[in-house]
Amino acid sequence: MRLTLCAFVAGCWLVQQLPALPPASIGVTAGLAALVVVIALSPLAGRPEPSSIGFHVRLLATVLAALIAGAAWSAWRAERRLAERLAAQFEGVTLSLTGVVSGLPTGNGESLRFAFTVDGDRPAGLPPLLSLGWQQAPPDLLPGTRLALTVRLKRPHGLANPHGFDYEYWLLQRGIGATGYVLAARPAAPVALRPAWRIARWRAWIRSRMLAAMPAEAPLAGVLVALAIGDQSGIAADQWRWFTRTGIGHLVSISGLHITMISGLAGALARALWRYSFGLGRWLRRPLPLRCPAQRAAALVAVAMALAYGLLSGMEVPAQRTVAMVSVAALALWWQRRPPASLVLAWAAAVALALDPWAVRAAGFWLSFGAVAAIF
Repeated sequence: MRLTLCAFVAGCWLVQQLPALPPASIGVTAGLAALVVVIALSPLAGRPEPSSIGFHVRLLATVLAALIAGAAWSAWRAERRLAERLAAQFEGVTLSLTGVVSGLPTGNGESLRFAFTVDGDRPAGLPPLLSLGWQQAPPDLLPGTRLALTVRLKRPHGLANPHGFDYEYWLLQRGIGATGYVLAARPAAPVALRPAWRIARWRAWIRSRMLAAMPAEAPLAGVLVALAIGDQSGIAADQWRWFTRTGIGHLVSISGLHITMISGLAGALARALWRYSFGLGRWLRRPLPLRCPAQRAAALVAVAMALAYGLLSGMEVPAQRTVAMVSVAALALWWQRRPPASLVLAWAAAVALALDPWAVRAAGFWLSFGAVAAIF
């Protein structure tokens, strides 16, 4: 199983190294051929001896099928994202759009940048998600606010310096099909908030409360906000330079350690309270541990807390990896299994790339999983 999951990860990585996406027909043909091979070899799968030829043939076929599946999945996701980019005829044209602020606004003073989800009927070639800059923006702009904007857009592009930050790839990973700036704005009729917008609004509320509780000249206010909700926009350039030169830049973010600590504490507290039925055992006809073992209840609480804190932090790669690992470990505990740590790590990597195939290009992905693999 570990080889199969690693092959899926390798397939996702392989597509990201190609100069261009393969034609869709090639991916479909390769996927069908892999499926045919697995079906044809299934009679050999029974329970062959690990040293038999049938075992090695089936193992090789399964690994190749997983490799092709990872590549096909990554290519399909990339095709979908590229199809949502801004059409050339809309570039540099003044457009009137109605939509919702769908991300946490970032910036200093009256200049903000935010994600904007276009709602209503969109013309063909206009992406659903934009990244907009707004000079003299209202300071109380919140996620979930619906606006009617006059904007000017351009297609995503960035610098192509070797080993530098790939801004265009970063936009592709987040599904942003165009960037631009706001020329004029007016309020629009509000709509029901989606769960993602509501979470972004909670993050904005926590950030505003934290900043209001600290002095305006507090030098580390941005660092504290980054450690609490994963928003690094308030960290000054000089501070980033210090963190980078001292080698602690990766610590100024919500990592797996934070999420594991919070979920572990919540699970331990839930287990202790569940064992004693929250102190209500004498009034219950059947104590809670007899309805559901305390270990299972603790596992559910730990997964829920890990997911909640991961969403609050923005669900970056370390958060995805940790939530996936906690979920796999909780499932094993629920089914009374004890899988090896390497199998849990392999499942976490495969799940993280199934959700976000572009994470395989991030240095944090390899540092995160590599560090955990070295520990175990």
